[in-house]
Amino acid sequence: MIGRNFISRMLLFFAVVLLPWTAMAEDKIGECGVCGGPITDSSNLFVITDAAGKEQPYGCPGCGLSVLAKMDTAAQGNAKAQDFLRRTMVDARQAWYLRGSEVGYCCQPSWLAFGTKGEAEKFARGFGGEVMDFAAAMKQAEQDHAQHVHEMQVQE
Repeated sequence: MIGRNFISRMLLFFAVVLLPWTAMAEDKIGECGVCGGPITDSSNLFVITDAAGKEQPYGCPGCGLSVLAKMDTAAQGNAKAQDFLRRTMVDARQAWYLRGSEVGYCCQPSWLAFGTKGEAEKFARGFGGEVMDFAAAMKQAEQDHAQHVHEMQVQE
């Protein structure tokens, strides 16, 4: 007869080792329009919908914000950011952004979006980074990505 301790250990093993491993095998949904990184179900999406209704996904808020910064206001269309905690899409102009936390999935510095300023600040207290509103985040993301492109050109 198998003891409860053995069963508990096997369940713990499955939860800690096997579940994260199966999550790594998730399907690629697309590719980021800026950095070229893979977009998967676990990506921290940013989506820009143009006036014609065409959606362009980006792998993180930093990539999406850097694109918005280069567009004139009329061409920006509808932009949505994925709330990092709730995994729901929120209006990018109403979201709060965390740059440079220890948690990140795409570019460096990392960028996360939150539905509320309070949640972004709480997350920053635990994992570091700077909380920004939409305007400040868009300006900073443009600078970050311009620096990243420059560094890539120097390496070539």
